[in-house]
Amino acid sequence: MKTIFGLFILLLSVALPATSFAAPSTSIMSAEEQAAMQKPWDFSTSLGHFESLYNRNDGSRISANTLNTTLGYKFNKDYKLTGEVDLVQDTLDSENNDISGASLALAHSKISVADRLLDLTPSLSSSIPVSQFDHHTSLQTSFGMALKTEINPEFLFSKRLSLALSLAGTRNFHTYSEGQDGTPNTEYVAVQDLKIGWEFTSWLSFAFDVANIDLWSYNGILSEFYAHSEEFDFTINKQWSVALGQCYGNPLSPFVPVWQADQQNYNFSLIDQRYSTVYGSVTLTY
Repeated sequence: MKTIFGLFILLLSVALPATSFAAPSTSIMSAEEQAAMQKPWDFSTSLGHFESLYNRNDGSRISANTLNTTLGYKFNKDYKLTGEVDLVQDTLDSENNDISGASLALAHSKISVADRLLDLTPSLSSSIPVSQFDHHTSLQTSFGMALKTEINPEFLFSKRLSLALSLAGTRNFHTYSEGQDGTPNTEYVAVQDLKIGWEFTSWLSFAFDVANIDLWSYNGILSEFYAHSEEFDFTINKQWSVALGQCYGNPLSPFVPVWQADQQNYNFSLIDQRYSTVYGSVTLTY
């Protein structure tokens, strides 16, 4: 794990040179950058609904509304700070209604490398313990580093295609090494995420996203999980968009074990009676 975080620190030390957050002189900014800085604030809110693909009538069904809100501010052409809050309304059990997450993230703008073949986006993040689960596990806070690597579409066989690989590492800080029910808390998290997109038209696109999640408890035990999703995105105009999709390992309970119960066979599947969820969302962006 030290090797993973050492790599992130090295990458961020190169990508995030010491700089002031003061607004740069417009004389050294391109017309596009000047236009972007005229609107330093941005805001988006997304209302969604998740439903289990199968109802096994055993109490495991998921039916919930979600609300995601983000507020961003550009310090200058290079750095942007984003705050995010997520709420969940369980339509089957109101006791599960919750602020499911809150976080802050500082991201650097895209950095082109390898003769513009790759675009790198490094970021730092921190979570705020607000959910019932956070309090149940005695989470104090967490700090994460991430690096998103995108291939410049100009180097692909079609500009309609997009490819991106994200690597992220998180260190959690808990008061206790175990939750209230005795379950070991997670100290380290490493996520590898691959996203493949295809733009059919200017208003319709498709995205396939698959992620591998590694969790280390405070006693060093490793647990491996994964999730994937398939989503169609419909752009109505600059402010409104709609998404429809299905995910294996859903955002309300995202961890699908890599291994089956026998620990011999992989747990990979396109859809599953236990883990598959369908969803739809409407997003408004300012």
